[in-house]
Amino acid sequence: MPTGSLTRILGSTTFLASTVYYDEDGNAIQSIDQNIKLGYDISTSQYGWDGRLLASYSRHAMPGGELNNYAIRSKYLFDKIGRVTSVDKTFGTNAARTIAAYQFDDMGRLKTKKLDPNYVHPVAGMGPSGGGLETIDFSYNVQGSLVGQNKDYALKS
Repeated sequence: MPTGSLTRILGSTTFLASTVYYDEDGNAIQSIDQNIKLGYDISTSQYGWDGRLLASYSRHAMPGGELNNYAIRSKYLFDKIGRVTSVDKTFGTNAARTIAAYQFDDMGRLKTKKLDPNYVHPVAGMGPSGGGLETIDFSYNVQGSLVGQNKDYALKS
């Protein structure tokens, strides 16, 4: 497993360094990359005992720039049998926000995916009804194969 590299910027003598750190299972837990503005991009990942990605954190640093130390945190929530039920993100200093929520049927297949389930349009009466930015419903046949997404909406007259 590579632990570091140098990348040359074309047309110059400048090199950008990159370093990767691994845990005892071989999962990349942190990478530190030098960016073109002589700052650093740091990505850190947290894994569960079973190898699932539980959370990730990325930070972009650029000396003297507007986006210095801008961070994005992602947190993955699971149900009792290990399926992802929602993804929460935090951008910069804003509050955490659920960007996707998943529901499963009795057979364990993905039934509904809601994008930004807590979204409310700023203008009353505009946007989707029932909350959320977008809802994707999945349909399956008797054999369990996916036969459609938002099939009921497409069949409306």
